[in-house]
Amino acid sequence: MRFLAYSRLTRRRLIAGGVAAGAMATVKGRPGRAASVTAFPDLDPVKTYVRLRGSTEPDLCFGWLSARRAAMIEGEVFPMMGVEAATVSRYTPRGDGTWDLVVREITVYTEVETGELMEELVMPVSGARVRPPALFLSPEDYIAQPYYEESGRLTLRAESDEELMEQMAPQGTYKFDQTIHAPTSDGESIWARSDYHYRLKPDDPGTRRMFYKEALTYRADLNEAMNTSKPSLDSTLSYSSSSGFRPWMQMGDIPGHDLTDGMGKKVYRVEDLPERYLAQVEQVYPGAYDNPEKLLERVE
Repeated sequence: MRFLAYSRLTRRRLIAGGVAAGAMATVKGRPGRAASVTAFPDLDPVKTYVRLRGSTEPDLCFGWLSARRAAMIEGEVFPMMGVEAATVSRYTPRGDGTWDLVVREITVYTEVETGELMEELVMPVSGARVRPPALFLSPEDYIAQPYYEESGRLTLRAESDEELMEQMAPQGTYKFDQTIHAPTSDGESIWARSDYHYRLKPDDPGTRRMFYKEALTYRADLNEAMNTSKPSLDSTLSYSSSSGFRPWMQMGDIPGHDLTDGMGKKVYRVEDLPERYLAQVEQVYPGAYDNPEKLLERVE
């Protein structure tokens, strides 16, 4: 597995299609109210989401995800790979009901049948033999608020990122939006959900448009959540996403997209991440978790 070491690209910029270099971007936010009316007037939707995903204190939190990715081509589903991932994150209040989030994700790809690290993937229908790129991206900055929207044009800023971009997405104009929904409950558990949606229109009209749609749903105990003095809640995670085929997949004009779904959990220490995942990360990115605080430092 090829390791593209310590890219300055963030996950969002990678998906959108480039790294901003004086990019003309339009940003809109609506922090004043949630996307829907909450059934829990005592629980602020964004703060509740922060408590489920991370912590309202400046503590590091970790979350792991075990997922499966498949290709959907003309209504038929073809298993592709396992996706084993974890994040380290920290939230900081902005004082206006919104929160700054810094998050770093480390992902490895595995064989569906064995769970071993994947070296090569035979793509469905096309039969192309490809190598999934190993990604160790720069930390991502977000603003956690009920609704966030961004659009603009991106260009590459560094030759070191050019190869990675050619594998992941063409350059073009992008749109991105994020919604944190009001929490819901069945009387015993509480769920908080966020949605992310990226769209990329390539400069080349002959290149297929790219998209990425993601939903994260966190679950916690309702009684625990109603105790608003608790800065962090033990939670589990459900994940689903859909994405256009990436250039590295070499799918040409074959119609379709990929689907990923999985589950996971929030934890508070590196040692609580799955042992097999940590061992695989050590093979691909040696020493990645030696200093968790450093994972949130910007890559220069």
